[in-house]
This record gives sequence, C-alpha cells and structure tokens, in this order.
Amino acid sequence: MRKRSPLLGAFAFAAVCATATSLWGQSRISFAAAPIFSAGTSPTSVARADLNGDSFPDLVVTNQKGVSTLVNDGQGGFLPRVDYLLPACSNPAWVETFNWNGAGRGVAVVCQGAGSVTILSSNGSGTLQIGNTYPAGVNPRQVVVDDFNGDSNPDLAIVDSGAGPGTSGVSVLLGNGDGTFRPAKF
Repeated sequence: MRKRSPLLGAFAFAAVCATATSLWGQSRISFAAAPIFSAGTSPTSVARADLNGDSFPDLVVTNQKGVSTLVNDGQGGFLPRVDYLLPACSNPAWVETFNWNGAGRGVAVVCQGAGSVTILSSNGSGTLQIGNTYPAGVNPRQVVVDDFNGDSNPDLAIVDSGAGPGTSGVSVLLGNGDGTFRPAKF
C-alpha cells in the first residue's frame, strides 16, 4: 500500500533530470528545471492509475472544482488536463484509485464539505464517468482502498474527523465488485 500526503498549494509533477560532470577531480550534479503541468485551482491530492490501458501511469488530481485527469503522453509528459465538475461534492479533499474484477478502473473522491465520497469510473480511453455518491460521515478527510472483508472486492475506508468529540472515526463501505458500494458502516 503506498503512502501519500495531500499536496497543498501549487501542484507540480517533477520529472527532474540530473546530469553529472567531473572537473579536475571534482564532481558536480546539476538539475534541469522540472516541468509543471496544470492541475486546476487549489489542488489537494493526487493518485495514479492507467486510465487508458497504455501501461503508462496517468494522474487524477482533486482540486477546488472537482477532479482533473492528466493522461500520460508516453514521453515523460502529460496531455492537457481534463476537468470533471462534481456538483454533489463540495471541497474535494482526497483521491484514490482502484480496480475491480481486474477489468474496471475506479476513482474515489472524498467530498469533505458534503460528508460523502463520490465514485467515478474510467471507460478505458482516459476519460471518467461520474457515478454514485455515498454518505461518509460528518467531515471525511482521506480514503484508502483494500479488501477489508476477504471477498476479493475493493472496499473503502474513510477517515472522518467529525464535528467534535465522539463524532470522529472511520467509515467503511464494502464493495460489490462492480464499482458500487454498500452503505457505510460507521
């Protein structure tokens, strides 16, 4: 399981190229400027997934308006972003990607302001379709995907900071294996 932390401020995917030179026994390392790819206004989280089946990792980024995808161009860069507005999702805070049955690719977006998680699915061409939105507590912050009940389907665990003492915890949505989930268990 990979660990990530939210990205605050400007998002930059840094593909840094290093070169080394040696002058009279002294070694020097220099770095080329990192390319910056636009990811929308106020990006907060990034996840990777192969959204179009070309074996190159693409990026999914949460931002102030919803999510944006950056499809890998196969040459170390990304195509211009595609934005997906999520009207039922205020304050998208975290994104995680998952596969179901080895065939489908999904994106889970934590909607902090709405107290929910919205699921998007990839159609295999690099674009997403907005799916269902599920309640996920009072103030959800992050989501992780794993098989928590041993049925080989991806499940969601969403950390909820709550509205005060005694209202925080983790909500779990068990997956049905087709990109949909059962109601959260708080």
